[in-house]
Amino acid sequence: MISTINGGGRWRQRGMVLQAIRSKRLWQGVAIGTVAALALGACSSSSKSSGSSASSSTAGSSSSAGSSSSSSAATPATTGAPAPTKSPIVIGVLAEQTGPQAGGQGYVAPASKAWADWVNTTQGGINGHPVQVQVLDTAGDAATAQANAQKLIDDKTVVMISLYSSATEAAISKLLSGSGVAITGQGYDTGTWGADIRAFKIIMPALPNFFTTSSTVSAIVDVQAASGKVAGKTKMAVATCAEIAACAQADPLYKASAAENGLTYDGLSKVAVAAPNYTAECVKAVADGVDFYQQSASAEVGLRVAKDCVAQGYKGWFGASGATADATLIPSGQNWAGGINGFPWWSTNPAVATFRSVMEAAKVTYQTPAVTGMWANLELFRKALANAGDTVGRTDVLTAFNSISGESLGGLLPQPVTFTAGKTAPPVECAWIYELQNGAFSSPEGDLKAHCFSATPPKA
Repeated sequence: MISTINGGGRWRQRGMVLQAIRSKRLWQGVAIGTVAALALGACSSSSKSSGSSASSSTAGSSSSAGSSSSSSAATPATTGAPAPTKSPIVIGVLAEQTGPQAGGQGYVAPASKAWADWVNTTQGGINGHPVQVQVLDTAGDAATAQANAQKLIDDKTVVMISLYSSATEAAISKLLSGSGVAITGQGYDTGTWGADIRAFKIIMPALPNFFTTSSTVSAIVDVQAASGKVAGKTKMAVATCAEIAACAQADPLYKASAAENGLTYDGLSKVAVAAPNYTAECVKAVADGVDFYQQSASAEVGLRVAKDCVAQGYKGWFGASGATADATLIPSGQNWAGGINGFPWWSTNPAVATFRSVMEAAKVTYQTPAVTGMWANLELFRKALANAGDTVGRTDVLTAFNSISGESLGGLLPQPVTFTAGKTAPPVECAWIYELQNGAFSSPEGDLKAHCFSATPPKA
């Protein structure tokens, strides 16, 4: 189920942007760099250990996930299928299990293994093939990521690689693209997964052999103001990273997106990790009547800003999107809104209930879009290979993925995806809007209903 908004209002700031950026090459470079900087706030989450503060959630209510109640989920669904006896299918996973940007990506390893165990023990494998998952840690380090990516490429039993490493994806994406292996995953780099940067009329294609299924960063950027509108807010301000120059260049994008969604834009302020407090920024937000304060620095800084602003009398909502929007926001006690690039873990949909029950049975922390996005990717793989032959190789997987047409997995993907041999994957321009109130997540636009943005028209 998808709702669409019209993108026409996005061009209101185009004249100002064009005056500031006259060279087309510079224009594109700044646009891409700006979106990459915005992605830092979306992909920078709290440390891995912080996610463990939210225990397994009750499956009975769409607004209960992320609570501290114990699980009452049913036993994972089974099909009664016989045990798989054919040759194993090996999936490689490159995940940022450790490192400063790990966040929810740190839970991908145990979650992917829980999925494989569930497939093998209750689903009969994939058409009789048992699934094996081989996980290697990128550690948020480019050299480590490159070495481990090469290990998976060299292991000819690995038929697909799934990538969850926002800090290193750009450094290894070309290596992976040229490997002849199908690549899935979740990420933010525009040159890797593609993007439709509508404010600059730039469409970035995904790399060959990358099958984009999660919301691309351009959708994550645009959904921030859209979530403020859905929450009924009227005046938006942004706090962004002070350490990277490109962060401040995001101002035209935010201004255009706020205007499109009918929000007054109060401007952008730079907040440094090393700052002792953010009193000045908060006093300004309160004095200006801001009621939606978007946090586009790291999750840690965003939570500190929220705490300081509440101390200064701020009564509005805060914004956080992408991997930053997970159960670590709950202890703040504040109201939050934004967009996520993995399906809502609190959904009442039966397929999501099965996901929760599998994760809870395996005692895996799952209240993060990194894990839900991983589950959807692996379920797409399972569906694509449903009719796999007695042997499965890399070419078979590429052929199977390039046969996928209009597939949404019943709402587990943000939009239907279609892949075609010889063509790069298109950007995924939908994301799920969430609200967090009174310690509970909810979906204000409907269960598993993603919010979509109109695409930039292709050039003649």
